[in-house]
Amino acid sequence: KSFTFAVIARVVMGLDLGEGETREMEHRFNIWLKSLFTLWTVDAWPFPYHAAMQARAHMSRVIRDQMARTRAQLDAAAAAAAAAASGSSSGGRSVPAAPDTTLARLLAERDPDSGAALSDDQVVDNVLTLLFAGHDTTSSLLASLLHDCAVHPGVMQRLRREQAEVVARYGEEMTPEAVAAMRYAGAVVAESQRLRPIIGGVMRATTAEQAVAGYSVPANMLVSYSLASMMKEDPRWPKGGSGPLDGAAFNPDRWLTPVAAGGGGSGGEGGPAAAAAPKLPAPQPVFGLGPRTCAGAALASAEARVFLAVLARGYGYTADTNTDFRTFPIPRPRNGLPVFMRRLRG
Repeated sequence: KSFTFAVIARVVMGLDLGEGETREMEHRFNIWLKSLFTLWTVDAWPFPYHAAMQARAHMSRVIRDQMARTRAQLDAAAAAAAAAASGSSSGGRSVPAAPDTTLARLLAERDPDSGAALSDDQVVDNVLTLLFAGHDTTSSLLASLLHDCAVHPGVMQRLRREQAEVVARYGEEMTPEAVAAMRYAGAVVAESQRLRPIIGGVMRATTAEQAVAGYSVPANMLVSYSLASMMKEDPRWPKGGSGPLDGAAFNPDRWLTPVAAGGGGSGGEGGPAAAAAPKLPAPQPVFGLGPRTCAGAALASAEARVFLAVLARGYGYTADTNTDFRTFPIPRPRNGLPVFMRRLRG
């Protein structure tokens, strides 16, 4: 969890937190997180919600301090760009670059109709939402990957072979091209999410009347659907089936095995021509669908692949996998998944 928190703090806010700062911020974040689902929203001691609001206030101060620094950087970059456009000399000084963070984009964003910027409170709320969505959920995914690779040691052997090929072709650096080439790592991530989805369900509002399984659902109705059920009951891989593609089995190769297009599942294209051209299975909607797809989907997927790559290249480990997973609000191993890491010799 500390690893994913440090990553999301750097990507979203541009904060390079030290180990102590990361633990302090994460501690405050977890106090706040525990009260997101409480029924007792009493902001007074000794109720837990009061501690959560104090933790939120602390995080808000950190975010606002970083907002001030980011605004100063944006102003300096804009001034330097204006001076360069007018032909003014920088006197040999380096021209500052605008920070490339989510926070900088939020501060620079303007409403296309009114030209208004987001208020400071709106920016803080968005950053806290991104910290929740990009930290706790990703750490849950990484815990699942550690568990599944420990239970299926052959998977880690395949990952090590793939990484040897990736390094031979792209070098040690985790470039976008290298990460994209980690096809088996991507399949491992997809399979872990299929059997243990991070988010159990999603709510959406209907924009028009819909007929679903013989029921009429009117427009403007809130509908909750279970991602967990959709993934585990995927008709492409029925449970109890024969062979390695049994829906109950952990098998990343199912994502690398071409199937007839239009043969069911999410994202298939029907028609005789499509059915005649087998292709890799369409991904499951683990991050949702449509315009409200998870904003951090690409980051989470890349982070999971890089995590597996680093693990496969340089570490061996054992884990206490004699545990089940709590599922609410997100999957967590009940025993905390104790892990013993050892660095592999080159």
